[in-house]
Amino acid sequence: MSIRTAFLSISFLVFIAMAAMSIMLWQTSNKIADLGHQYADSKAIMNDMLMLRRHEKDFLLRKEEKYVEKFNQRLEDMRGNILRLSSQLKYAPELQLALSESLNLLNNYQLKLEQLVELDRTIGFTGKEGLRAQLNQAELDLHQGVLESNDKHALANILRVVLLENDFQSDYDLTVKSLVHQEITGAQNYFRQVNHSMVPKVEQFETVAAKLTQALIDRGLDQNLGKRGELRQSIHEVEARMLEVSGNLSNTIESSLISSQKQGVSMAIFLTGLIASVLLWQTFRLLRR
Repeated sequence: MSIRTAFLSISFLVFIAMAAMSIMLWQTSNKIADLGHQYADSKAIMNDMLMLRRHEKDFLLRKEEKYVEKFNQRLEDMRGNILRLSSQLKYAPELQLALSESLNLLNNYQLKLEQLVELDRTIGFTGKEGLRAQLNQAELDLHQGVLESNDKHALANILRVVLLENDFQSDYDLTVKSLVHQEITGAQNYFRQVNHSMVPKVEQFETVAAKLTQALIDRGLDQNLGKRGELRQSIHEVEARMLEVSGNLSNTIESSLISSQKQGVSMAIFLTGLIASVLLWQTFRLLRR
């Protein structure tokens, strides 16, 4: 082999090696960028989860439907982030499955909140709406009727009924509710004897109070009962799954990143060693000649 041919061969080999290294670096950088996007999406999903909890708590505290609208909008954003992330995780089918299950849990979470919102709407967000407004009106009619009768004994009985009912509405103590029922029964018996016109008003008050009581029981007298308990359980399931997915995804991304870095370094060392070996071989060959 002539010197000219040797140098041309070496130049060609260096060109091929540098091209291969450039392609490898380009692929590695793209993969690292993709992993970065996946990591950012996973953090965005966790942020979405925090905002969902915030909007849910704001609604439960303030009873304003604008927070439900914010919840639904944030949930749509979160679904989009999950679907986009899942489409990028073809190399990790187990994570795609976990994300799909997370979507199902989110749908259940949304359903439970919608059911609770509807029940709160029936109960009444304020004292001027729903069953609360009906109870206030029934209480007003009952009180007005007793005042018109000028019966002090009946007035005392009705005031006791109303106070006990208000105590139940404040404390959700079913023991107090049983006292309310006893007092209403006593008032009905009394009015049947002395003032029949008051009986329908007492019955109306009892009917509305019973509906409101049942609605409150369905809603949940504490955070672990009724629709509130179902919502709480759903929240815990979603949060646990999202934390699990986020942790697994972080580990997967970290492993992929380390693997890509090792591959890039290994390929660079191999190509550098190959070029250096050929150059040294040709150099000694020419020196011998």
